[in-house]
Amino acid sequence: MGPLPESISGLVSVEQLNVASNYSSGSIPESVCRLPWLENFTYSDKFFTGEPPICLNLAVFDVRRNCLPGRPAQRPVNQCRMFQSKKIHCSAFRCASFVPVLPTPPPPSPPVVPPSPPIYTPPSPSPPPPSSPPPPVYSPPPPPSPPPPSPVEKLA
Repeated sequence: MGPLPESISGLVSVEQLNVASNYSSGSIPESVCRLPWLENFTYSDKFFTGEPPICLNLAVFDVRRNCLPGRPAQRPVNQCRMFQSKKIHCSAFRCASFVPVLPTPPPPSPPVVPPSPPIYTPPSPSPPPPSSPPPPVYSPPPPPSPPPPSPVEKLA
């Protein structure tokens, strides 16, 4: 009940905002429509009587069933007058001041560490081939031995 709190403009990362279907009234705060990421703003089924022109620049907005003069699909004028003429007694409705409850933000992501580049290790040198015995050396055969002396015949 009552005006939309200016503190909503502190939701700087919000992309969609739906505050429809309650008894809010008064003017939309311009700072809400200036939220940097806001694309879709739904404030239908309320009793708003003013909206800053910057709200009309949003990609998507729904303003049906409000009390915005000159806008289509609004509440009947007599319903808007009756609502505005009544003082809202919060004690009767048990309303409290609006304090948006934000979800706990997720924990920060761990830093992304790029993988280290592969380390080039040159192949170790091949061991020398096993040593083989030296090739045989051929030497000429020894000269033939002299023939044995022939037995001498004794002459008689």
